[in-house]
Amino acid sequence: MRWRPLGRLVARELPFYFAHYGEVEREFVRLALEQPVHAAALRYFNAHEFLTFDLRPVLPDVTAPTLVVAGEKDFILGPPACREVADGIADARLEVLNDVGHLPWSRAPRSSPPP
Repeated sequence: MRWRPLGRLVARELPFYFAHYGEVEREFVRLALEQPVHAAALRYFNAHEFLTFDLRPVLPDVTAPTLVVAGEKDFILGPPACREVADGIADARLEVLNDVGHLPWSRAPRSSPPP
């Protein structure tokens, strides 16, 4: 299939998304790679949306109680970026999952923040 080369690239990148890369993470990557990557959508997002994608100006419009979750070792949207999101929403709280990277559900699927 045409998406397989992109899938191989994603497979090389995904280990960086984790705080630790062991058996659990390898299995997560294996299962993720069973799904096709929509290359055209990814190319469009990277070339157009990513360059201007900034929702910070509309954060004050969020009126629901909000939980912002950050992985302590997330290199993409770590605690400082998530703190900025939580600070922009009136009724938000930030919870940082210790020793977790960008994909917290892969490492701590049953973790729940304290009340």
